[in-house]
Amino acid sequence: MLVRCWVIVLFIFLPACGRAASSKDVNQTLAAEIAKLQIRRIQNLRAPYACSFDFVRQPLPKDDPYSMFVPHELKVLYQGHEVFTQIEPAHAWVMLGADGKPSYDPKNPQTECLNINNYRYFLSKPGTYDSVLVVSGDNGVSWSVPASLKDRLPPDQFFGAFPVGDQHGHVMVVETQDTTYLFDPLFQSLRSFLPGMRKSPFFLYEGKLYAIEQITENGVYTGKTFLLVSDDYGKNWTRTPMNDCVTSAGFFKHGDGIYVAYTTPFSTWRPWSALKVARVDSQGVLHNPFTLIKTASGIVDVFEGPSPLIVWQDIRFISRINVGIPWSDNPLFEFTKAVFAGHLNVEQMSLDESLIEYGGANNGR
Repeated sequence: MLVRCWVIVLFIFLPACGRAASSKDVNQTLAAEIAKLQIRRIQNLRAPYACSFDFVRQPLPKDDPYSMFVPHELKVLYQGHEVFTQIEPAHAWVMLGADGKPSYDPKNPQTECLNINNYRYFLSKPGTYDSVLVVSGDNGVSWSVPASLKDRLPPDQFFGAFPVGDQHGHVMVVETQDTTYLFDPLFQSLRSFLPGMRKSPFFLYEGKLYAIEQITENGVYTGKTFLLVSDDYGKNWTRTPMNDCVTSAGFFKHGDGIYVAYTTPFSTWRPWSALKVARVDSQGVLHNPFTLIKTASGIVDVFEGPSPLIVWQDIRFISRINVGIPWSDNPLFEFTKAVFAGHLNVEQMSLDESLIEYGGANNGR
């Protein structure tokens, strides 16, 4: 994510700064709590929608009677209904063990079954570019023709897919290395979003989807940002321009409304951002943006709770910057990596700060 800011002099050496600034003692207890929350979040992305397939493999006659490999027919079933059948190619033939049986676990761990509303999804090899996708829209009775996700995504590392929705409808979110994609239930493309929004790219609240869109030109962020709202699960969006340009963000629910924590460049000459929080209304308008931190460089995570927990990267331990060229391309922009976290008092808009990670070089990109 590039936000080009130009400055005038050659080098600036800055001391640590920030409201709870200078302590470098890591809060190990809070760091451990956040690690558990992150694991739980990953699990909860798919766990509520998990289902299972049955795999039946039948050996086929060998093409070469002297080969140790046996070609197989693979049949995938969902509650007795055939998902697809295929002949495993040569590179996937199953090697026989010493007892003459295939030395392969038929419960293939590289498959995923997702179940939401009347839809069922089969994904093979999650995490790879050539993952196979099969969709059912009638509770698993009939299935689409197997297709490769690489036909619907650019050549990029595929992190996984998960649904976002409720009993009235849903969308499918697919995360890759560079972009987050939004698909309708039948996996027709709806929209793509840049990776800075990946922490909470789509947020569902009372039947409406909320998202933040960054506008780029030739891969460079223009500084224009819109808050999007959809009341038909991603088919149509209302776009409201934000007064701040946003470099990272995360939505969270609190009380009877939703809020967004986000970072925005603090000024045109400083290579870091302010961390702000604002309430979001049902039309996608921000109310009362409040600056919490002036040394943030990006949202890491946001967790809901009575006192929402915000995690952000911080640049208060900056050492130097060569400011004769754009900071985003500057190899001499150096600081020690620091990650802070704090519980937010929403009513008072106050944040307690704790350092949860410190150490390691970071060039600011």
